[in-house]
Amino acid sequence: MSKFLQGRRIVRPRAAGGGYQIRNAAPTRRSGRRAIRGVVLLAGLLGGLAVLAASGVPAYAGTLPKSLDFYSGLDNLSGYPNWNQSLAAGWGTTYSAPAMVRFSNASGTGTEVAYEGPGNSLGFSYNIDGQKNWNPSTIPGPGTYSAPAIVRDSTGTYVTAEGPGHQLEFYSNVDPTNPTNTWQQQVIGLSGGTIFSAPSMVEDSGRIYIVAEGPNQSLMFYATDIVEDTSWLKQTVAKSDTTYSAPALVRFSNASGTGTEVTAEGPGNSLDFYYNIDGQSGPFSWHPSTISGPGAYSAPAMVRSSIGTEVAYEGPGNQLEFSFNIDGNQAWNPSTIPGPGTYSAPAMVRFADSLGSGTEVAAQVG
Repeated sequence: MSKFLQGRRIVRPRAAGGGYQIRNAAPTRRSGRRAIRGVVLLAGLLGGLAVLAASGVPAYAGTLPKSLDFYSGLDNLSGYPNWNQSLAAGWGTTYSAPAMVRFSNASGTGTEVAYEGPGNSLGFSYNIDGQKNWNPSTIPGPGTYSAPAIVRDSTGTYVTAEGPGHQLEFYSNVDPTNPTNTWQQQVIGLSGGTIFSAPSMVEDSGRIYIVAEGPNQSLMFYATDIVEDTSWLKQTVAKSDTTYSAPALVRFSNASGTGTEVTAEGPGNSLDFYYNIDGQSGPFSWHPSTISGPGAYSAPAMVRSSIGTEVAYEGPGNQLEFSFNIDGNQAWNPSTIPGPGTYSAPAMVRFADSLGSGTEVAAQVG
């Protein structure tokens, strides 16, 4: 049985001389001084197996129950958080990777998670900072068939997921006194056959942006103004036979303007990249290029830095691959993050602390 471990490797820009320096996750005195704030969500299946084995409970003949565990680690000077575990959703609730977002409203500050629940339901749970208990519920809807995406703006929470018949389902909840009873559901795009992967979603300045693999391995894009307009702009980013993974999505702002960037695994295990500048429309508004030739074997992760765009993905031989592009240049700069091997799509965030700014990448280790 493979070991489900989080492989944490840090990619930091060099202070001088240009380029990027790759640093292993092995702790040093310098890295130990860096305060880490981590909030990690893990599906609790393996933990449940360990509990069952220790207690002598016999193995399940069918599907094992699945819980959703939450881990919070406060900053400390040692660099290693003291992790606190709680149960965000109990046994038999969680059947996908979770999505997570922070909130701040009249109720306080806290954390919200969304996940596929039993019977293809859409689960939702929230916790207010300082309170021990989570508040799980089910978002009413026709059914959920992928891992969801979740975002927040100043007024509420938005969740999207693949629904029945490959519909793209969108759920909105304006911050109320009781956040479990006011979800509104909407089908985006066609009544069926719209998406064929988990969606990726961002919120930016009052607008929602969503991308997903579309019919016949196409790449689809949707956007709406959540304050002033309930209709959705729909665009085909890439035609049929171009997209073979769930895509990653970021917003950018640079000398060229503001816009959207998307990356996904392409034909022949290429890693393909597309960008669009706001206000451009029509079949040629998305500008395609290739980040990497044959060698992408997972859905990518993507973030923006102050100077450009960074992506990570599982590469050939289970390597963890990294590539960056500086705004205004055509070339991507690939490298391999050293480590024991990568066996999942990675996750990726940017950070800033007393030592500088950089990138953190996590992936399953074999």
